[in-house]
Amino acid sequence: MGGYSRAVVTAPDMDIGFKSILDALHDGVYVVSPDHTIVYWSEGAERITGYSPDEVVGRRCDDAILAHTDLTGRSLCAGGCPIRHCMDAGRPHDVREVFLKRKDGRRLAVYVKTTVLEIEGRRHGVEVFGELESVAGKELVARIQELSDSAVTDPLTGLFNRRYLDAVLAQQFAMYRRLGRRYGIIQMDVDVLKEINDRLGHATGDEA
Repeated sequence: MGGYSRAVVTAPDMDIGFKSILDALHDGVYVVSPDHTIVYWSEGAERITGYSPDEVVGRRCDDAILAHTDLTGRSLCAGGCPIRHCMDAGRPHDVREVFLKRKDGRRLAVYVKTTVLEIEGRRHGVEVFGELESVAGKELVARIQELSDSAVTDPLTGLFNRRYLDAVLAQQFAMYRRLGRRYGIIQMDVDVLKEINDRLGHATGDEA
């Protein structure tokens, strides 16, 4: 999509013709209300992310659904969210490359464009996103994926590291506080790992 202009539609238009047009796009599209609740989720969005409309419509976009991060692994939901920036500024936001989390847990490199949509006098946000392979080439995507993964994963285990955990916990805590729900954290550690390292060396401890 080349550029965006400020659009004004009515609720009936959104329900019938407008949704049909968006569903026909190859890219993913979703619309959020003024309080950032997802009110529309296109067929393209379902294809790219694995999430169906029933799973996301009615939830806030910052409820760790897609868990957008930049190329360094920094969470964008806590700050730097493209769609929030667009809605606050009241104008389109340029293309940028980010990562989102698919339903299967895989992180996917995508490009994102956002714009403002007026529905019955209320400002909504629209995000259009597509797989980065379609605009940047698979070699670039692989390199970006490698750099991003190294920022949020442990090189030994391949599991997400403290940086990623902090970002996810911040999103979850914000959601629970907003909903007024109680929450707890369970922390687990390997028994006597320090003794293994001290007696048998860190190489053996790493294997443990």
